[in-house]
Amino acid sequence: MNDWVIYAFIATLSTTFITIIIKYLNNYGEKKYIEMYMLLVFVFMIILLMIYLAFRPKKMDIRAMKNKPMVFMFLIGLSILALITVYYSSRAHMIAPNPAYSSTIINFNIVLVLILSILLFKSPINIFSGMGMLLVLLGVSLIALNSDNKRKN
Repeated sequence: MNDWVIYAFIATLSTTFITIIIKYLNNYGEKKYIEMYMLLVFVFMIILLMIYLAFRPKKMDIRAMKNKPMVFMFLIGLSILALITVYYSSRAHMIAPNPAYSSTIINFNIVLVLILSILLFKSPINIFSGMGMLLVLLGVSLIALNSDNKRKN
């Protein structure tokens, strides 16, 4: 099995547990403080990571960044996007009637990534990829339009 498949499954499990924990915390704790607590824990984890990186035996040479300011700008943008993702996905999971609904809509990004990969990286697409995109679009639409829990079958 390819390494990227294993890494993808690890990320899948991780995001699954993150979603469930966020929904649990929303039902358990004081809602107005949950986001602040999450932010404090993230900041604490970043500080620990910085300490680890500063004292590990093999130091990083950041002088190369001086010659590549565009890479540094992309890293800043990536960090901002990561914060936006964590914040708004947490909010969506907290207020969704079922966290699977918000996860489904958030994971609609697979279609967007596929389209952008075709446009930007000239990635090949076949009939199965196209049909998969249509099925995902249909599924996300059905969930988004019918997730209000008002319908009884």
